[in-house]
Amino acid sequence: MADQLGFPLRVLGYILGGIVGLAMVVFGLLEMITFQYKLFLAGVIMILEGLVVLILELPLLAYSSYQSHVFVLIVQMIEKFLSLPYLLRAFTYFVMSAAPILIAGLSQSTILGCGVLFLFSVYYGVIGIGKRGDASRSEEILVS
Repeated sequence: MADQLGFPLRVLGYILGGIVGLAMVVFGLLEMITFQYKLFLAGVIMILEGLVVLILELPLLAYSSYQSHVFVLIVQMIEKFLSLPYLLRAFTYFVMSAAPILIAGLSQSTILGCGVLFLFSVYYGVIGIGKRGDASRSEEILVS
């Protein structure tokens, strides 16, 4: 899959993944500063999802600590995830972004943190559609 995508889009995906992961962790911490258990739980989930996004999109974080057996398993899971089609990645991130909103409702931190992850899933969805959504090809189908 990676060789079908150009180098600039891959690098942009890594950069966006790092930003999204950090945003999820920060907004998860902000979400946890509350006295309501639902918001606290959503904050914990957002932090965990942010760490998962960071590890999946920036594999150097896991490769640098490659000395433990646990990290060997994590690296193998990352390689499996990176070989998935882009539309499946987009669906995975979409489901991850919906979970805290379903738990906590529409608080500001939840909307901002999960919204960033949702936009990242849209990025992977657009990449997954790729040439199949070509406008000239659509015009040929409509004309004939």
